[in-house]
Parts: sequence; structure tokens; C-alpha cells
Amino acid sequence: PLLKSHDLQTWELVGDFLQHDLPDVAKGEDITCANFLEISPGKWMLLCIAHHQGCRYYTGTWDAKAEQFVPEHHGRMNFRR
Repeated sequence: PLLKSHDLQTWELVGDFLQHDLPDVAKGEDITCANFLEISPGKWMLLCIAHHQGCRYYTGTWDAKAEQFVPEHHGRMNFRR
């Protein structure tokens, strides 16, 4: 879920951060230690860690009207042993 605040005391639920998940993401994979950054005009990257899968990333676009990230690609930066 995505929340926002103007004073860091009162929070409003916006909704799901990801507009949808991608087929290669297992059900239950979490997003922790997230870093969301614009990598080029109009293209965004979400770097994160899934507790049981390790470091991974999504690339896509930001839908400002819906306040959601629209993922187009998902990749893993390491693999479980």
C-alpha cells in the first residue's frame, strides 16, 4: 500500500503502489527497503528486496493521476542458493 502525508503525523491511504504485478513475480514476494527513482525522463525504477528472493528491480512509468507505479519489466539482481 501507498500512504502519503503533508505533516508526517496524519496519513492518507492512496491505494496499491503497483498498478499490477508481473508474471515472473511469485505470489507473496514482498517489497522491502524500497528505493524509487526516475532513471530518465518518464522512466522510473523501483529497487527493492524480497525477503525470500533477494534484491530485485522493476522499471516502468509513474501514473501521476492514479498515483501508481506501472511496472513494465522485473528483474532479479541475485538468486537464491
